Amino acid sequence: MWYLDPSEFPFGFGGGGMDETIDTNDHISKTSGAVGKNKGSRDKGWSKTHPDLHQKKVQKWLDANVTLDDGVKYEIVKTLEHDKKAFTEGLCYVNGRLFESVGLNGKSDLRELDPDTGKKLHSHTMAHQYFGEGLTYVDGKLVQLTWQSKTGFKYDVDNIDAKPTTFPFSTTKNEGWGLTYDASKHVLIESDGSAFLHFWDASTMQQVRKVKVFRQDGNPAKNINELEFWRGKVLANIWFKDVIIVIDPETGYVEKEYNFEQLWEKRERHQAGADVLNGISVSHDPDLLYITGKLWDRMYLVRLLP
Repeated sequence: MWYLDPSEFPFGFGGGGMDETIDTNDHISKTSGAVGKNKGSRDKGWSKTHPDLHQKKVQKWLDANVTLDDGVKYEIVKTLEHDKKAFTEGLCYVNGRLFESVGLNGKSDLRELDPDTGKKLHSHTMAHQYFGEGLTYVDGKLVQLTWQSKTGFKYDVDNIDAKPTTFPFSTTKNEGWGLTYDASKHVLIESDGSAFLHFWDASTMQQVRKVKVFRQDGNPAKNINELEFWRGKVLANIWFKDVIIVIDPETGYVEKEYNFEQLWEKRERHQAGADVLNGISVSHDPDLLYITGKLWDRMYLVRLLP
């Protein structure tokens, strides 16, 4: 068994959510869901044994200015399979397990994937009237949005087939798109396709503030979609764009813009019947992210470069 402690996340917890369910004998206390038990990592314990070097690496990334004109600023570490019938709306990794929220009315579900291969392990079908959307983890629960029903669900992470509890929500557009969790402030962060991020108290599910997001060119962001909280920043897909933006959650300013046009080129994926880039999650490795898209037959583990 290996573990990372909170000192390895000095700039904020991963979007997988904070785990307070692990026995304290495992020496893990209130850490990100991204650091759950996992025996398969080739980088086993690297950031634990080299905390100063890891922190310097993270700080270098935080200080970097990345623009779309920089081209490819990521490394593909691994390619995994992905269900090409899955209209991906959210990814969430917690304690060695990977979950996915799949959309479209009549085709929506919550499913668990093999984090090593991407293969579907199990799924829970949603009622036909619901269009599944963003997904994150908070205090033993998987929290899932729906698109236009203004209803969210909370599932027991250890039994996703059990009847979930529901909660109402409202946003600028009264829609649910992306969802992630800042464990350091115990707030959920939600997108609805507008230029705003909405911050909800994770206990009450009530909005405490919202922030308007501005792209590097000074214009308001449009179509903010799937979200992930990583290194104290909000990562976001942009609907219809092969882009991941990095947002300061306090100011709404976009600090980095990553160009993913070459990850799987549009012409090739359209020929395969695949749709847009959408889906970001932390992983077993604090430096690697899962990336996929709607109706994609593949998923990637990538490293964002400074």
